[in-house]
Amino acid sequence: MCLDRSAITRIEQVGGAELVVKMIHLFSANAPDKLNKAKEARESGDLKALSEAAHSIKSSSGNFGASDLFKKAELVERLAREQNQAEAYQELDVLERVLIQTLAALNEVLSEYQP
Repeated sequence: MCLDRSAITRIEQVGGAELVVKMIHLFSANAPDKLNKAKEARESGDLKALSEAAHSIKSSSGNFGASDLFKKAELVERLAREQNQAEAYQELDVLERVLIQTLAALNEVLSEYQP
């Protein structure tokens, strides 16, 4: 399961469908940029920047109950912080695939809120 639908329900209870739609749009716009920053950090060998980008993805993914993405971003963040370059870089590729799956799942949710 890519998303915990109860997290989406909680967002809707707090701010209605408009908030759900707004948050999905923001995440969908920002998460790929954060991933690109992580990839740029890998290219330049900057593990600190990689850790920061992964942390940012982790934090925002938690809002939607995207536990797979949260866990993978957390792993990349930890590996980069621990200076485990090879594994961090390898897991970044997995993080990208999980992000793509999460964005697809959020797009499905979005279609439920928009005619």
